[in-house]
Amino acid sequence: MDKFKKCLYSQSYEEYEEQKKEFLEICKSVQVIVGTKDKYTSLKEQFLKNWDSCKEMWVHFFKKHLPLMGDTTTNRIERSFWTLKQYLQTKYHSLPTVYLCIKEIINYIDSRINNKLTRNKKFLKLWILISK
Repeated sequence: MDKFKKCLYSQSYEEYEEQKKEFLEICKSVQVIVGTKDKYTSLKEQFLKNWDSCKEMWVHFFKKHLPLMGDTTTNRIERSFWTLKQYLQTKYHSLPTVYLCIKEIINYIDSRINNKLTRNKKFLKLWILISK
């Protein structure tokens, strides 16, 4: 598992390739059951087919240009959806019409953006005062 984590947290393509080579060397004799079949397959083959083929989606080196704000999981977006869902459920006790739902979503997003802008303006004013 440590070798897989080293692949995951690689900071360069070269580092990823080196860690992958070490990981594949360790798991070359490991057999795993995939899905509900009772058929064993090589972990090495499984990794190359299902993980290495889409490394751009999970290796940190390939994702470091994305604005993830330090998150490496989907927790932040899932939390935002949960908050939105809770907000809508408290506002409407029964299923809202599509129009009202869309209107509330837009209002909610608008208020979040305005709050963020207000905080950024306050910070900017404070920074200007301090830097003088």
